[in-house]
Amino acid sequence: MKRKRLLLRKKVDTSPVHPASQSSPQLLRTIAYIHQHLSEPLSISQLCRLCCMSRANFFRAFKRATGFSPVAFINHERVLRSAQLLLRDFHSLADVCYQVGFNSVSYFIRTFKKYFGMTPLRYRAAVILSAKARVHQQTSKV
Repeated sequence: MKRKRLLLRKKVDTSPVHPASQSSPQLLRTIAYIHQHLSEPLSISQLCRLCCMSRANFFRAFKRATGFSPVAFINHERVLRSAQLLLRDFHSLADVCYQVGFNSVSYFIRTFKKYFGMTPLRYRAAVILSAKARVHQQTSKV
């Protein structure tokens, strides 16, 4: 039984990821919907209905098209958008968290750290420090 699971996992892990351009129009529409409504609560059942697929077929097609499960994709996109907001606007961490659709600051911080390897505030500080160092380098050359 254990060997069977390992073989199945290997097959799933090596299945090719198809570019979104080769995905069904319903799936592309669903991905666009996710991007447009990222700051709102998104339910898997809602996305399945949008895509006109059963839950199992939706998960399979979504993973094949994006390389992510639907929940991981939503979190990934929310974290990327939050990174932009952290650098563009100096809102509080809670403001950024809620603007991108997370309901919990602690979950947002954990998820952000998973993708960037540091907390959101440390990320903001590191990018600002790096930018200041580049400016200092450029002005010292002149």
